[in-house]
Amino acid sequence: MKTGIFCVEGEWDRNIRHRSSVRLLVEFLSAANRMPQPIYRRTATREEFKRQVGKWLKTKSHGVGYFAFHGMKGALSLDDDKTEITLDELGEILEGKCGGKHLVFGSCKTLAIDSDTLTNFRRTTKARSVSGYSKSPDWIEGSALDIMLITNLLHFTQPSAAKAWLEKNCRGLVEKYGVVISYRTKDANVPA
Repeated sequence: MKTGIFCVEGEWDRNIRHRSSVRLLVEFLSAANRMPQPIYRRTATREEFKRQVGKWLKTKSHGVGYFAFHGMKGALSLDDDKTEITLDELGEILEGKCGGKHLVFGSCKTLAIDSDTLTNFRRTTKARSVSGYSKSPDWIEGSALDIMLITNLLHFTQPSAAKAWLEKNCRGLVEKYGVVISYRTKDANVPA
């Protein structure tokens, strides 16, 4: 496994003493899977979010973009639901720039969108896969799912195998939280 994780995380709470973060999860994933040192950034503004995403796009050694934020249908909430980035906006930022990369949304309901919209987003970005939740996961169970999802996306050569593994081994949680994984198929009858 040669690729690393570039994590951009939002503010989870207005209380500055609030300690919730996926940073340790990202460091654990990196160490356990012998990946390059992860890159971790926190942001609460639209400008900073765009800047960090731009840095990720220039980083060839970190093929997983892990976006950990509060979320809502079709959007990420950057700062306690005051500032949001829609998937349409993110699609414009990432347009054609994510070839070979995986986009993982560790956010509630961001992928509670129809399959055509998700497919169009993936095609626009050229991402190898786009995954996340269509429902609101529990913090601990969602973190465990994120670990297994990212690990399997990196271990299997095809995102379809990662999806099949999760559906077989984590079926209850996958259904409970509406885990969604979109990827390009090689089937000639299915649009890429």
